[in-house]
Amino acid sequence: MTSTAQTLARAAATAAFAALCLTTSVAAQTRPRLILDQTKLRRISDKILRIERDLPIAEHVVVVATGAEWHPGSNSLFFNGILTNADFIGSALDTDNRDTLPMEALAWSADGSRIVLHTGTALPGSRDTLHIIPLAANAQTGPVVIPTGTFLLTQTDFSPQGSKLVVAAANGLTVYDGASGRQLQRFAPQRSGSAEDNGTESASAPAFFDWSNDDGRLLVGFVQGTTGQQNRVSISVLNGSTLQFIRAISAESGATVARFHPGDNTRMLVAGTNVAIVNTANGSTLRTIPVGRRIRTAQWRRDGAQILTVTEDNTWQVWDAATGAQVRSGAGREAVFNPGGSKLAVLNGTAQSGQANTTITVQNASTGAVTQTIQQAGEFVNKLAWRPSGSGILGVNGRRVHIWRVH
Repeated sequence: MTSTAQTLARAAATAAFAALCLTTSVAAQTRPRLILDQTKLRRISDKILRIERDLPIAEHVVVVATGAEWHPGSNSLFFNGILTNADFIGSALDTDNRDTLPMEALAWSADGSRIVLHTGTALPGSRDTLHIIPLAANAQTGPVVIPTGTFLLTQTDFSPQGSKLVVAAANGLTVYDGASGRQLQRFAPQRSGSAEDNGTESASAPAFFDWSNDDGRLLVGFVQGTTGQQNRVSISVLNGSTLQFIRAISAESGATVARFHPGDNTRMLVAGTNVAIVNTANGSTLRTIPVGRRIRTAQWRRDGAQILTVTEDNTWQVWDAATGAQVRSGAGREAVFNPGGSKLAVLNGTAQSGQANTTITVQNASTGAVTQTIQQAGEFVNKLAWRPSGSGILGVNGRRVHIWRVH
């Protein structure tokens, strides 16, 4: 991107986020921490609610932002943006005098009363900071700042009941109180050398996790090292309150995702090049689905009857969870069940020779019949997210957020 294009992109993103009006407080060693007071918090809330008024009457809404996250219980959105020095008072953003700082929404609490925002950069020595922001009109506490250190975050999420917040990063797994931000437990990575790693150190850093729906357990994939271009991952079940180890789950070493069954905490899926359905009580494999290709994402349908996989060859597959049989498949860079499990959105598109286009097809999840096709010329959308009500789809391309009505 040229310098002029970068300036325009930053200006556009900053304009979309200008309502935040953040200030800073200079922390130790001249590194600032962002503080949001209650007055500015109300402006954030106003910005979130604006799209809820606009969307019901529009087939297609476009917002200049770097990303967005749906509110879990309504049709509101939080928009991500890039902050500049103009948004701050009293200090540069960091000691390296960078003039921009990305801010993104990582997770909502299940009841929508709190959101976790992340500020930081991917630069060596930069400081990642999380903010737990209460959004309820009658919130009893103000925003909470959690400095997480200088390690890149891999995943952050509230527990389903909202009482805890888990942060996975290269420096370990940490559980915080979901309201106060107080650190409750920490699981630090273990480091070891092995012949397979040619004697070099490899860290058991958390790559991904998933909560059981009762907050009782955490399913965590730990990176043990690499073999060729592929991570070696071990799967563990941990106590959701204490982070104490419960059991290891036998799975292929290149696992990329693990998820609890949406309605049955005794079952889970682990995906790598195949999908294993596992009994979480004893770690035994109940069924293996032979996908045969590297799996990028995997998702249970809400009723647990089907499993959706998207593989690195840009194809998707729907599997019968009870029999392991393939129900249907097709081309797609991304595919996502809607919250109710009745529809499937499939994303396709190209970005070649300066020309970009995006096609989203909405299908009946049971029959595969296409019920709607959405075309967007000139845009290469790389992420989809369903509106919680199922009546809309959000698409992100890194510069703009699109919201389309689903009929």
